[in-house]
Amino acid sequence: MAHILLVEDDAEVVGYARNVLEAKGFTVEVAGDGEAGLVAYMTRRPDLILLDVFVPRIDGVRFARQLQEKFPGDRVPIVVWTGAYEPESIGDLLATPHVLRKPAASDELVEVVQRALGEETKARALRVLVVSSSVATLRALVEELRAEFDVHPASRWDEALVLVEVRPFEAVVVDVSPDGARDERDGVGILRALHARHRDTARVAVIAPEQHELGSDLKESGTAEVVLTRPWDKGALPQELHAIVG
Repeated sequence: MAHILLVEDDAEVVGYARNVLEAKGFTVEVAGDGEAGLVAYMTRRPDLILLDVFVPRIDGVRFARQLQEKFPGDRVPIVVWTGAYEPESIGDLLATPHVLRKPAASDELVEVVQRALGEETKARALRVLVVSSSVATLRALVEELRAEFDVHPASRWDEALVLVEVRPFEAVVVDVSPDGARDERDGVGILRALHARHRDTARVAVIAPEQHELGSDLKESGTAEVVLTRPWDKGALPQELHAIVG
């Protein structure tokens, strides 16, 4: 079920929202001010933000604008929850059609959250990180995926490890290093780090024909959910990603 970040400093409102949303199966993470909300977002990207306008340290308007500046490619829906503004004016200000006036009945809260999540799911392409130290392989992987996915390439192992820690990806495609090294400087290390710390990120390993034993190890251990041996049929990689990501 969807993960919601609630940016709200009123304990009574927090308790009410948690009770209503968790009863519907949502998970709710609370940030008591805008600065804490930014940290929470960068730690784990939510599926939706439920945002009060008047919160300490960084108010809701500045919070939303900083998200847009720092992560312009992200399209996480924001539901603004306020009693101080007219819905139309605050919606235009924050570029969101999803505005709730406080107080909101429980069925209204759930309906707006579900509608915002439904629209976002239709609009947002799945975010995929593609990792290869080979420029030719990296280019080929990006070309194959970019028509259907929001693709982000990385040519260095250390760069990829940083990216998966600070940015949300639905899937990571890793061209496993053929040298057989088993540390965080190679593709196997990236896959193992993902398997240990980011199990909700789908993992695809790309191996060379002679790496069958390694491919079997990756699948059996759960380190990679899909292992593709070069070369594969055109369209196989997007099809596998859709199958494991949904």
